[in-house]
Amino acid sequence: MVWGGLARFAQTLKKGEHVYVSGELRYRDYDKEVGKGKDPVKTAVAEIHGAEIRRLDPRASEDGTAT
Repeated sequence: MVWGGLARFAQTLKKGEHVYVSGELRYRDYDKEVGKGKDPVKTAVAEIHGAEIRRLDPRASEDGTAT
């Protein structure tokens, strides 16, 4: 997950590009409904809360850094 200027930079990335992402790995649980009238199922997820993204493609004309 990224916000602000970092999110705008991330939108310029293309599929298959190599990137470096640093940030914080956070775990959380939530209840997910699986169907009408059924009890929710507890689901665990891991999210990366990005602080920095760098484009690693050596052919990139810009430095590819956004924070």
